[in-house]
Amino acid sequence: MSDQNIPVIEIRDLHKAYGDLEVLKGIDITAKRGDVVALIGSSGSGKSTLLRCCNMLEISQEGAIIFQGEAVRWSSADHNRRPADPTQVTRLRTNLSMVFQQFNLWAHMTILQNVMEAPVTVLKQDKAEVEARARKLLVTHDMAMARDVANHVIFLHQGVIEEQGPPETLFGAPKSQRLQQFLSAVA
Repeated sequence: MSDQNIPVIEIRDLHKAYGDLEVLKGIDITAKRGDVVALIGSSGSGKSTLLRCCNMLEISQEGAIIFQGEAVRWSSADHNRRPADPTQVTRLRTNLSMVFQQFNLWAHMTILQNVMEAPVTVLKQDKAEVEARARKLLVTHDMAMARDVANHVIFLHQGVIEEQGPPETLFGAPKSQRLQQFLSAVA
């Protein structure tokens, strides 16, 4: 497989629990270079936990996380699972960014400035290039913007992917009653 065909990220059968509460119940996601994937779902559906697991800010108990063909190496299993190589985690994180949905942003900065901070300050990347990338990559809680920007939408409900596909299908002709209810509630 050429580098162009290797997915940027693959999530395979990802599980995350807090004690007896299973938050992610076998999530599978693949995103290729150029994909814009929007995660939608009600509060508590697992969106933030999924993103935090991808960034290894939270540790999943089961499943694979693969960045550009390189699987995160794990030591131990279940609730004792930890990344086996802290250097690998640091290296992989340099290619990841995450915008928190509530008050974890620097209040004196815009969302765009928050997203740009690490690549510009820590990685010393060109500010104009980082801004152009950041503007392309930001998705939102605004369903209209998610519909317009994403080429793939994933609807999470109670820790599982309830429905996924192109935005015109999910927003225009949702199959599941839960997605229909969610969209009517946020409209």
